Amino acid sequence: MEFELPDKRIITVEEQESGSWSVDGEEMDLDVQRLGPAEFHVIQGEMGYRVFIEDRDEETGSMVLRVNGERVDMRSRGRYESLLESLGMKDLASSKAKDLKAPMPGLVIEVFVSPGDEVEKGQKLLVLEAMKMENIIKAEAPGLVKDVLVKNSDSVEKNEVLIHFEA
Repeated sequence: MEFELPDKRIITVEEQESGSWSVDGEEMDLDVQRLGPAEFHVIQGEMGYRVFIEDRDEETGSMVLRVNGERVDMRSRGRYESLLESLGMKDLASSKAKDLKAPMPGLVIEVFVSPGDEVEKGQKLLVLEAMKMENIIKAEAPGLVKDVLVKNSDSVEKNEVLIHFEA
């Protein structure tokens, strides 16, 4: 399985038939014991690590781990994403947010983001009231907010640009 580390390096970790592990093709002497559904004890040489999976998003592959109490954010990469990248189609594998347009005419009730904010897929961006219903508008992809063109109580028309994202 491939993992993207916080420094954006990609590593491949595989369990071998012999029970040993390899990282980027290099065999490592690791002893991994499951202590619970989300807790592991990993021994490498003379070092021991307690690993707890604090949060995991199956859709994005992102994970928050606690390794000996220290937070580590990482992301597992699926086979589809790895295949696209190997074919030179990396941009398809990691699409970024495009400008957010109003899906319908309405009234902006609340804006949750500001210019410079990093957003994740599924994150709340704003609440739009239309036909007496409040609609939570969420990010379709990760991105960086470049500009917010609306504020609370603004009326908007269908397809009006509400938020610009960095390209």
